Amino acid sequence: MARPKKNIEERRTLNRIIVNPTLDEKEAIKNKAALLGISVSDLLLRSALDRRIVSFDKETKMFLHELLKIGNNVNQITRQLNAIVRDGRTGELKKFDQQEKCFIELRKLLDELTNRLDNR
Repeated sequence: MARPKKNIEERRTLNRIIVNPTLDEKEAIKNKAALLGISVSDLLLRSALDRRIVSFDKETKMFLHELLKIGNNVNQITRQLNAIVRDGRTGELKKFDQQEKCFIELRKLLDELTNRLDNR
């Protein structure tokens, strides 16, 4: 004898949303759900409903890209400065005086980015 069907109030899912992940994406989703000890449905629902989705317009994306490039340059400069100080070559620090302008410009860009994100 088959078990009785649940009535609509008892059914958890009333609607379906079809998602078409790649095989790798599907496996990653299943693994993440198993790791968390929840169903794939719960994982997807929680991810979709409990998270803030951020998207940027083309201009802001370009701005962020430039900011990342500047951040990379700052990291390279910092490594060089640390190596100079570590090696006791403090006389070479004078050539980095121009970098202060770079840091000031970076601060302006960060302030502009913060304002853009706050005004969304």
